[in-house]
Amino acid sequence: MGPLTRMLVIAVVVLLVCSLPVGAGNLNGKWLLELGFGQWDHDGVNTELISGSLDTRVGWNDMAVSFTAGHYVQEDIAVILTGTLLAQEARVEFEPRHFEASNITVGSAYFGLRYYLPKSTFEGRWRPYLTAAFGPVVGSGQATGIGSPWFAQVKTETVLGGRFGGGVDLLLSRRVKLGIIASYNAVGDFDSSIFSSGDYSGPEVTFNFGVLLGKHRGQSEQVRTE
Repeated sequence: MGPLTRMLVIAVVVLLVCSLPVGAGNLNGKWLLELGFGQWDHDGVNTELISGSLDTRVGWNDMAVSFTAGHYVQEDIAVILTGTLLAQEARVEFEPRHFEASNITVGSAYFGLRYYLPKSTFEGRWRPYLTAAFGPVVGSGQATGIGSPWFAQVKTETVLGGRFGGGVDLLLSRRVKLGIIASYNAVGDFDSSIFSSGDYSGPEVTFNFGVLLGKHRGQSEQVRTE
């Protein structure tokens, strides 16, 4: 996307936001479906030459993709479940009379909360919040060695991880929202040597697009009363 296209997109979004009413509706009782794309501070491409061996690691893991499902149990509290593809990378190592190749995929499933604050923003479009979530992080990798020694290895491991940080939602309408989250991923260490190519903890900035479903709880109670 070129600079002109980005400016046009920003202009359209600003005009859309400015054309909306100040109040975007209550969230209490609604459901959330959210797609996120994050920039993750983790190793990318790395090449080292040590004692006659060449070690090259290529990472496609600077972009983390996530899907979140949630429910607003109160106006200021949302329960969330997030699945994220955290890392994908390939590693190739050349040594005298030996060649080794491996590829790794790391993903997480976190369960947690978003706490919205302060109360003065509950009727506005901007909804700042704090968030914390924990759950399993699964690493799947396979490695093949040719030469001396010959080997083939497939390994799947699960460790505990968590994410904590803060963000803000921009309610474009009663059904659509945009958001940004700045957080830190804390991931435990994997035991297998397949996963020795890097530390999978690190900061992350995520932009997301969400859809709000259902009626807020006050509206549902009013319909039943009528």
